[in-house]
Amino acid sequence: MRRFRFSLQSVLTLRQRREQTALEHYGRAINARQQAVEALRVARADWETICRVRTTLLAAGTAAGDLARAQAYCRAMEETVAKCEQDVHRAQRGVEQSWEKLLEARRAREVVDKVGQRQREVYDREVQHEEQKALDEMAQRRPENGAADLLHVE
Repeated sequence: MRRFRFSLQSVLTLRQRREQTALEHYGRAINARQQAVEALRVARADWETICRVRTTLLAAGTAAGDLARAQAYCRAMEETVAKCEQDVHRAQRGVEQSWEKLLEARRAREVVDKVGQRQREVYDREVQHEEQKALDEMAQRRPENGAADLLHVE
């Protein structure tokens, strides 16, 4: 009996690789987003700290030069926070795009999987039909031989 051979196996293998690559890209995009979120968290914490220091310096009557430096550092931290927020948004878009590519690759692989399942079902029906045919032939031969044996016994 012949073995099952999926005619689109090479296409399936290619689509599985594409899906795996898309999954890896998605994982990297998630990691990049997590890093961006963490950088934003740190930048906000630093900004809040310098703003508290500036407020403390102002309340303590610190010299104008020191206050100006604290204010400039506070503005620089605001810019850093804004840049980190942009990085988070950019990373989120990257996650969304890689997710879409993963879904597209998965759908493409599933199409080939379904074709493979249909081919396997056809193969299984053919095998079952051939086996039934062989059993029927054996059943037809048995009574002929069995009847001849019965005639000799009498």
